[in-house]
Amino acid sequence: MQISNKLKQKRKEEREINERLRSEYKTQFKLIDINVIQHLLKYSDLRSTLNWCRANDLFVLEQGKSKTVNEIEFILAYYKPFIKKLKRKHSNWKEMFLNYLNGELGLLLGTSKEEIMVQSNYKAKTKSQISFLDKMKSI
Repeated sequence: MQISNKLKQKRKEEREINERLRSEYKTQFKLIDINVIQHLLKYSDLRSTLNWCRANDLFVLEQGKSKTVNEIEFILAYYKPFIKKLKRKHSNWKEMFLNYLNGELGLLLGTSKEEIMVQSNYKAKTKSQISFLDKMKSI
């Protein structure tokens, strides 16, 4: 009788641990099915989607017939060109990217105090070119 009670108690503890692990896993590591990625990328076949994942260094987890990708890795790979642009133009690119993901576009629309100055090595040769450049600088 004691052995069966201990066995039941042990099984109950194992189920609780498994449930806890499953709930933590779902909140921390979200996986996206490869078919969803195919739809988001607007690709017509699965092979192109897998090639895109390989080109962007995404790990494709294959379990049986299902293929999944880590959601956070996909988001970063998908927005990689946008992130590179933000890095070039703004020193607070991380904050701007997170605001963009949350739908807060204030910093991206130019309400930031940060001014981006682009300088050129071009030197005007004629008076008309100089006056044109002076007008452009005053705008």
